[in-house]
Amino acid sequence: MINSPLYLANYPFGHIIEYQLEKYNAGKDWAKEEMRIYALRNLTPQQRMMDATGEKISTKPMREE
Repeated sequence: MINSPLYLANYPFGHIIEYQLEKYNAGKDWAKEEMRIYALRNLTPQQRMMDATGEKISTKPMREE
């Protein structure tokens, strides 16, 4: 981790995505939603989030808590 600074920078970004997906999937069939998202395949993170949730990657769900 120390030798790969780009690796460490991805942690906050991953946590934002994880939280946004958790908020979007709340009250839905988790397995069905995850399979739908996994089926999106090779997309940029921004495009994957748009297809998965209809919104860009954002900290908005975190701020609404």
